[in-house]
Formats: sequence, structure tokens, C-alpha cells
Amino acid sequence: MGYTDHCDLYAAVHEDGINLVAQHVMRQRPSWFNYATQYVSDHPQLGCVPVAHTLDVTHYSNPLFKVVSPVPILGTAANSNARTSSRPSFCGPEHIPRRTD
Repeated sequence: MGYTDHCDLYAAVHEDGINLVAQHVMRQRPSWFNYATQYVSDHPQLGCVPVAHTLDVTHYSNPLFKVVSPVPILGTAANSNARTSSRPSFCGPEHIPRRTD
């Protein structure tokens, strides 16, 4: 017995249609889907890939990222007094050493 045996009307939505709507919303409201620290938000070129967005996002100065606080990582020395403090330090992209060529 199928789900539609006693139905007069049946509607189905294909996965591609749902993905198209989701991608459209992601381009219109990128801050709903992209999270970053304040440093990465101020320097979006540090992201792994560029954030896909429409021209309206930048035209109306809407944010590309939702700003969140850095994640505390125990045992890291992200600040100078981390060894003397019992509180966990915060480590963000601004504290990660990078190669410069």
C-alpha cells in the first residue's frame, strides 16, 4: 500500500528545487550561514573561499558574516599572560602564524 493510494492530489518537490531555493537564500543573506570572528569579518580575504553573495548585499552594506566570539582553546598561549592566568585563552586567526613568501 503506497502513500498515495487514497489521495486525489499529490505534489512532490525535487531535491534540485530545494537546493536552488537554499542557494538563493544563502546569496541574499550570507550572514545567516557564515560565522567569523571580528578579525576575519574585518579581513574577509582570510577566509578559505570567497563568500558568494549578490551585489545588493554589498550595495546596502549588509554583513557577509555573523560575528561570534573566538573559541577558547585550552593550553594555547594566545595572549602574553596565558601562563599566569587560570582562564582559557582565546585563539583566533589573528594569532596563527602564517608563511609569507
